[in-house]
Amino acid sequence: IPERAWRFLEEVNYSGNTHIERNYKVKEKNAKLKFGVAYTQKERDFEIQNFQIYTNATTLTGNPDEIFAAQNLWSSENPNGVTYDPQFIPFNPNKFNSSSTNIGGYVSNEMYFGSKLKTIIGVRAEQFNQLYTGRNQSGESFSNKEVFNKLNLFPTANLIFELKENQNLRVSYARTIARPSFKEASFATIADPISGRTFI
Repeated sequence: IPERAWRFLEEVNYSGNTHIERNYKVKEKNAKLKFGVAYTQKERDFEIQNFQIYTNATTLTGNPDEIFAAQNLWSSENPNGVTYDPQFIPFNPNKFNSSSTNIGGYVSNEMYFGSKLKTIIGVRAEQFNQLYTGRNQSGESFSNKEVFNKLNLFPTANLIFELKENQNLRVSYARTIARPSFKEASFATIADPISGRTFI
């Protein structure tokens, strides 16, 4: 069935961060203490309006321009003419508003243990919230529904051993996280016209 679709997306992002660094010495070796905080806020309005085109009993030769030719459109004189069906009426699951906030902070310390072993150890904390307003495919409504509300801790450690003046051996450990995008955490059904796949 021929189809026409319009997509609308508006997103606003605010972000800011600050970092503080303090240098000091431990047994005549340079050391460094770091602090930082960050804040990110995002809000997205998204909508897809799609129309399916029904050719009904209209005879077409394969020229796409014939679909909307005046003589082929439905009318009282041509009841078997081309019609369209707006898929986003009476409700549109492909329309939503979503917002997220991410508040984070970290502390990190860099110092030597002995003359050749340098350590960088720290931890980052993130409080992530995401809200969703929209409808699902069954017509159920959501108004600022909390999708995520999670506090995560991400430790990190680096051990750097100086084998030679120009050669180091490093061992590292870190944790991170992958959070869903607005689209992935929505009820929107998004068709990819290139691959022909539909993502839900």
